[in-house]
Amino acid sequence: MKKTFFLIIPIVLVLLAGCSLQQLKPTGQNESAQITEQKQKAQIAPAESKAADDPYEKMQAEYKRPLPGDITSWKTYTNNQYGFELKYPVMYNTFVNTYGWPKSIIHFIENVPGTQAARAVISVWDSENDYKDIPVYLAMKHFCKYKVGAKYILISYSVSEEEADIISEWEKICDTFKSTIK
Repeated sequence: MKKTFFLIIPIVLVLLAGCSLQQLKPTGQNESAQITEQKQKAQIAPAESKAADDPYEKMQAEYKRPLPGDITSWKTYTNNQYGFELKYPVMYNTFVNTYGWPKSIIHFIENVPGTQAARAVISVWDSENDYKDIPVYLAMKHFCKYKVGAKYILISYSVSEEEADIISEWEKICDTFKSTIK
């Protein structure tokens, strides 16, 4: 009886395993086509639905950068200590953070969805070329430099070459720079 029992158990297990494998195997061409179609939809659907469902993505897609032609609505940053001012678009917020930025006095950050890093920084130097020894400033490939009194004011901004509209915008911001020392 024990021998019969031990012979029946492996046979039952083999039959169960065979039935399970049969359930997993596609049975026809139609099912294969359906699986392929579902895979294609799965690859496309996340990108389409993300923009439609995610309010953050929707805001990012709808945001249009204003052209820098009209500066009447721009804010004015004035620095009485070093004697200068400049205008900048309302889409920027300013903040002071000198950590990791030697000689910096103000940073500009875009107040649009997705932007987390400073777009530009203004720093003050005793010598015209002192900033060239500081890696964080060398990484910012675009800049404007002005001499005001005995100091050099450097406006450094981070823009990729593909962002021609932002380069143009910061060139316009630099054009508004003026000394307030009389």
